[in-house]
Order: sequence, then structure tokens, then C-alpha cells
Amino acid sequence: MHADLATFQRDFAAAILSGGESEFDRWPGFAVYRNNSAMAAIEALAGAYPTVRKILGEFGFRMLALDFFRSNPPTNPVLASYDDRFAAHGDLRTRSARFPCLTDIARIDRMQIESHLAHDPPDAAGLTVSQIADVEWAQAKAVLHSATRFRWFATPAPIAWLALRQNAIEDVASPPRGASGILLTRPFGAVEAMVIDRVEFLLLHGLAQGRSVADAALRAAKAHPEENVGAPFKRLLDSGAIHYFEKMELN
Repeated sequence: MHADLATFQRDFAAAILSGGESEFDRWPGFAVYRNNSAMAAIEALAGAYPTVRKILGEFGFRMLALDFFRSNPPTNPVLASYDDRFAAHGDLRTRSARFPCLTDIARIDRMQIESHLAHDPPDAAGLTVSQIADVEWAQAKAVLHSATRFRWFATPAPIAWLALRQNAIEDVASPPRGASGILLTRPFGAVEAMVIDRVEFLLLHGLAQGRSVADAALRAAKAHPEENVGAPFKRLLDSGAIHYFEKMELN
């Protein structure tokens, strides 16, 4: 590619995305290119944040998305990762005063997209639960599914997000109270989500760090001695968040 052509393409793309005056403004049809760029970005955001859009309404969401586009223009034509900063957008945080949990709900929408776009995991080459003896859990670690995403929130955003997705509630003006966690994974093609408690989150956190199953369970039990970690561990197994197990190498 010639250097002058590369320079032209760079300047043309920058003019489309900037929204400010440029030498291209006098070109016939340039405004169409610029409008199409904005519309494509807004549609990408609408597809990535359907729960936020449901809360704000179509008009409110599009105004928010347009503001985000103007202050955060795409840096490349591939819009799949364009929205990764949307949850931190200042106007979104401002609207959280009226719609509690909105910022965290946006983060969960983003997690859902990440889970959906994650590569399919390779065929399981490790061990299943039935292949591990009770005395071997101290030397066994879990390999999480490639689409597994989880997070703990200080807000009830996971509960509100799941209820909105299932049409169990219409808005989050009066959400439930309390911290909660969420797990998203894709064991059978479609993304599945479930609210998780603190023990389940701590188990997942330990497993994701590469700790043995026994060590992760012990740490979770120590943090919440009133809980039996057996039931939470089974729920995680049933969710498909864990792809397989493998033996840890002894040092």
C-alpha cells in the first residue's frame, strides 16, 4: 500500500469519526458516511446492551449511545469490541442516580457478550468428577469453560439483570437490596446465566486462580464456616462452568 493512500485512508476515517470540521466536509455525500458511522456504532451498542436499553427506553438509550460515540469514537471498523468502555461512561453513572444498579447491569450485559463471543473450548481431554477419588481433590484443579464469566457485585444488579431478561420485572426503580454475584457460561451453545452466592463466587475465584479443588473449597468454607460447600460445588458442576479437571503436577 502506498504511503499517500494509507495517509488518506487514515485521515478519512478520522474525519468520519471525529464529528468536527475537516477538509472532507465539502465532498458530496460525506455527511452520509459520517451518519452511517454513527448509526452503526449506536446499533452495535444497542445489540450489546439490551438490558440497559430496556431500562432507559429506546430514545433514552440512543441519546446515551450517541453521546458515548461522540466522546469515544471507534478506533477500527470492527465494532465487536467497541463497547468495552461503555459501562464506565460518565453519563451512564449519572443516570444511575435514577436507575439503581444501572452501571453494574451494563457490566453484566458486557459479560454476556464476552461469553457469547468466546471461542468454543477444545474437546475435553481431562478428567470428570467420577474419575477423581476423594483423596485426590487436593491434587486436582478445574479448567473452566472458555465462555465462563463471573463477578461479585456490591449491588443486587445480578438479580435485577436476570429478572429483566426473563421479563419478571419491568424496571429497576425499586430493586432488591444486597450484594450478589452472577455466573455466565455457554455449555450447550446459548449463554446461560445464574445468580450465585458468596460461597459459589469464592469457589469459582479460587478455581480460576489455579488452586486445587480442595484448597478452593477450604478457603471458601473458612470464609463462611456456616455453609456446606458441597451443594455450591455441585451447582457449579451442573452449570457447565467447569469444562474438566486435571491432575496438578507435584513440585
